[in-house]
Amino acid sequence: MFRTNLHQLKSGKPQYSSLAINRMQAKLLKKSPLYWEILTFINAYSHAFSPDLKRITEELKVTHEEANQLLSDLFEHGLVDKNDKGEYITKEWVFIPYEEEYAHLRDDNFKRAYERFWKQPSPNRFRTTHTRTVTPVQKEQIQQNIMSLLDEVTDMPDDPNAKAFTLGIFSSDRNFEPL
Repeated sequence: MFRTNLHQLKSGKPQYSSLAINRMQAKLLKKSPLYWEILTFINAYSHAFSPDLKRITEELKVTHEEANQLLSDLFEHGLVDKNDKGEYITKEWVFIPYEEEYAHLRDDNFKRAYERFWKQPSPNRFRTTHTRTVTPVQKEQIQQNIMSLLDEVTDMPDDPNAKAFTLGIFSSDRNFEPL
């Protein structure tokens, strides 16, 4: 179902750009969750503003020196860029490939999003599960529908007053053995 190359999202935005994480970048992102958090923060708010070092240290609650080193590493690995005003930018879509060698990074990213989900106040959390029997063809169709939903989310109009929002989706075969 999932392509092993760049994610199949097809944005209708003419300025849309993407970055597929490579092996060297994956090794860096694996070293500390702060790398991914900074990259995600810059990516999430890039339509509203380009964060500078001060904004990043305030938002992520890290020291100036720590943020500067993390940003320098992200820059050296081609994950972020810096403009003449000292603001950091990245591509609109940062993609972790589906190949097995990137599974650890994809899993870590999902786990962090899940942990942050449970730290949100209850009214800010939406969750639901659904279990039923499906054929392999139906399973494929469900997964394609999920990818279509992600296409729609990606193509939503940007609003400078919007807040970062994470949509976490998982699916798997289900067994009923004791955990």
